[in-house]
Amino acid sequence: MTTEKPAQSDFPIQPLLATRWSPRAFAQTPVEAAQVQILLEAARWAASSANQQPWRFVVGMHGDDYFNRIRDSLHPSNAVWAGNAPTLFLVVARVQHGERRLSHAWFDCGLAVGNLSVQAEALGLRVHPMAGFSSPQIRAEFAIPDEFEPVVVLAVGYPSADLSNLPPYLQEREQQPRTRYPQQDLVFNGSW
Repeated sequence: MTTEKPAQSDFPIQPLLATRWSPRAFAQTPVEAAQVQILLEAARWAASSANQQPWRFVVGMHGDDYFNRIRDSLHPSNAVWAGNAPTLFLVVARVQHGERRLSHAWFDCGLAVGNLSVQAEALGLRVHPMAGFSSPQIRAEFAIPDEFEPVVVLAVGYPSADLSNLPPYLQEREQQPRTRYPQQDLVFNGSW
């Protein structure tokens, strides 16, 4: 098994975008604190509606309290593999500012995660975003205020070709080629 699964794009795209994918098998190599800072800096410079910068992060390094609390909030189908990642990031969106609802906060967080993911790829790291976590549990664990909403958990680390830590059904999924809908199914001109 290789750790590379380049996109078979119909048109040439930036190589960092073509090689980016979300593995479930991570090497046990720790992510250095300096690399985490670089990832967070890339996220910090994402585009933002009205420059609200609604993204917030909780970072857990494997074995520390933050990591364990994030991992324990994951649905079992994610915990089975993500608990082996060297780093877990919790992404939280500020969705309310006083009386004003920040309606694009989740979109902005997506842009920040996009920046973080491409930066990770440039560093030889991979990011696997997960929506499968208990939002009420994570809100309670970290005392997240009402004006914020948990968005996504990211497993971050170096990819591994060793799939032995994964259950057989996930080993199979890791080896499948990457796919996407064709462009003509995604782009509309004039009307739906």
